[in-house]
Amino acid sequence: GALSTTRRLLKEARPLAKVVDVAVEAQRLAQADADAGRWLHEARELIVKAGCSRSLLSLLDDSDAEAAWPPSDAEMASSCPCCASDAELGNEDLTWLGCDSCDAWFHACCVGIPDEKALSLEAFRCPRCTATAGGVWAFGPWVPPLVRTRRPRLPETIALLSVGGALPLHLAEVAALARLVGEAEAWRKRTAACMSAGAQPHVLLELLAEARLLEVQPLEVVGLEASLHSLGLC
Repeated sequence: GALSTTRRLLKEARPLAKVVDVAVEAQRLAQADADAGRWLHEARELIVKAGCSRSLLSLLDDSDAEAAWPPSDAEMASSCPCCASDAELGNEDLTWLGCDSCDAWFHACCVGIPDEKALSLEAFRCPRCTATAGGVWAFGPWVPPLVRTRRPRLPETIALLSVGGALPLHLAEVAALARLVGEAEAWRKRTAACMSAGAQPHVLLELLAEARLLEVQPLEVVGLEASLHSLGLC
């Protein structure tokens, strides 16, 4: 009768349902993988310096900094180790200095050396090699920090992190980026509290020094630099 026919059809349909379930799951995983790949591409475009051959994850957690030094020729041709890119400097006619110890090349302005001084130098040791040798940086009160990323701005990075956090696949790069964003957010809170309390200039200088080590840049850094510059301290 009709009941037996229905039971027979259900029995025959069970294997087909399993096949359909597998196909649907495979499609879901393929889409998740594509979404993750797209996010990683966008993250690399935002974060990784031109010419850099290091993986995105290693840049975010700086796990192989020693192995990545000195930078590749392609990376140094695009930007020096102490800046994000030539384009940010707004000047194509830049003076370069080659380190006598590691052969890496630096913009004179990025290491705090005026062009006139740079052109007269008979020897140059970069900030990293100076520190490694236990020396003292002789070209100003600031020791120029190495910049391993493009130093993306905090708002754009938060937007990227939000998309990454919604991905169905867990990516180590998302967790590493969240840590850098957390450091930038913590700096913002400390800076806001200090500014509200009328902090002394030396405290603001310390905050600026901390900001120069952040790989994700809060927008407030520009305002802090302007305030210190007006006081003749930056």
